[in-house]
Amino acid sequence: MSRPAVFLDRDGTIVEERGYLDRLETLTLFPWTVDALRLIKRAGFATVVITNQAGVVSLALDGDTADNNASAQTTVNAAADLSLTKSGSPDPVLVGQTLTYTLSAHNSGPQDTTGVSLTDTLPVNWSAAV
Repeated sequence: MSRPAVFLDRDGTIVEERGYLDRLETLTLFPWTVDALRLIKRAGFATVVITNQAGVVSLALDGDTADNNASAQTTVNAAADLSLTKSGSPDPVLVGQTLTYTLSAHNSGPQDTTGVSLTDTLPVNWSAAV
């Protein structure tokens, strides 16, 4: 069973940017983090927090520990390519005649997508037979 997911970078997104996190005491959540994560969960999404950190230590004396860690940020972009076409038939249409609109949504990928919604708002004072 698949489920839509939200991928979040940890540093600067849900916690304050502190550089290399080596102790829980240095982790500081933003004031909105918990509420935002709850909203994501209530909306039915799985939440995935990603981060990539590296650190190096040695038994030998290191006179400069400021350069012993590094991190890399990677942007993860969705790769859906949605398109929409709309046509009306007959064209032209006469007053009192039935007009049918056809909408076609297509995803050219390369990835599947979820949570897509299509809205077609009719003009004010429009009457429609459904």
